[in-house]
Amino acid sequence: MEKQERLELGLRNSAEQQSEKSENFIKIYANNVVMGLSLWDINLTFGEIVDSTQEGEPIVEQKVKINMAKEFAKALSNLLSANIAVYEQQYGEIKLINALAESNPVDEPIETEMKVISNKRNKNR
Repeated sequence: MEKQERLELGLRNSAEQQSEKSENFIKIYANNVVMGLSLWDINLTFGEIVDSTQEGEPIVEQKVKINMAKEFAKALSNLLSANIAVYEQQYGEIKLINALAESNPVDEPIETEMKVISNKRNKNR
């Protein structure tokens, strides 16, 4: 990807930045994510499906919640899309697991818990 194209997508070449792991750095495995929205940010709660109920509903162990600015979330979306496209060009299409694809069709939005915080002072004016 050319530098100008990366900039338009809000992306930066990782080789152009210095990176250092925090002493609190953790690495987790996740196969489940719940997204929350507010007027100012987006949060992603990552978890791992560890079991299922007798009815077949997944039991998820939540691992970590990440809050980010909506602009950063859009840049992250662009980064994921660009890298998945490159991967699929090299290795072929990534197929979704049937149960996942059936429960969340691509042409229907995924429902999330939406949290909108209003400013009461603006309502009183």
